[in-house]
Amino acid sequence: MLNTLRQRLADPALGRQLHSLAVGAPASAPLSLTLELGRHATPDWLAALPAGAPFWYQARPAQGRFQLGIGHALQLTSAGPNRFAALDNAFAGLAGHWRHNGQALAFCGFAFDEHSQEPLPNALLAIPSILLETHDGRCLATLSTPAGRIAQAPAYWLRLLKPRPMQAGFHMLPPAEHTLADRAWIARVHAALRAIGEQRLEKIVLTRKLALQASSPIAAAQLLGTLL
Repeated sequence: MLNTLRQRLADPALGRQLHSLAVGAPASAPLSLTLELGRHATPDWLAALPAGAPFWYQARPAQGRFQLGIGHALQLTSAGPNRFAALDNAFAGLAGHWRHNGQALAFCGFAFDEHSQEPLPNALLAIPSILLETHDGRCLATLSTPAGRIAQAPAYWLRLLKPRPMQAGFHMLPPAEHTLADRAWIARVHAALRAIGEQRLEKIVLTRKLALQASSPIAAAQLLGTLL
């Protein structure tokens, strides 16, 4: 499927399709061109995970549905108590100029804490540059770019699809002793259950962090494949 997509990206007809979508659109307007790639029994797209670009991945194996978004054609970020309203308003304005020939999608992610200062954006909405989808064996690719960057888009998409070098295997290093942390965690759970039983709480979210070490970096594709 990926070779089929690379061939489509090299076809001059692709540029003509993009220019047709862009007629009358401002340079900042997003364009999304959906291509049929044919049928495949089990393409989960993990082989296309990029080495140095952001990606979004969703899988529902029991339903035969897989989605992989690669790169960002456009992204919006926000933070604070009004972050969702801000993204919603910005996206509403963006959607009014969005040109697409199929069901184009955007992805959204956010931190639990609206004031989180983690390296990732607190709240992020993005249109992936390449969206690969499988629905019951039917494979689709949606290519997105700002209207003003049509000329550069095919070369950029090909770079995103460049095969990744093979990553060396790894093994997990011996974990640190965390018996006391486990006992403290169980005590917190029991305390929360007592508070709920006494109707002092209706709901509580307990979290903990476990740090593990490996002998070398773990490939995201291998991790996701194991989770699947």
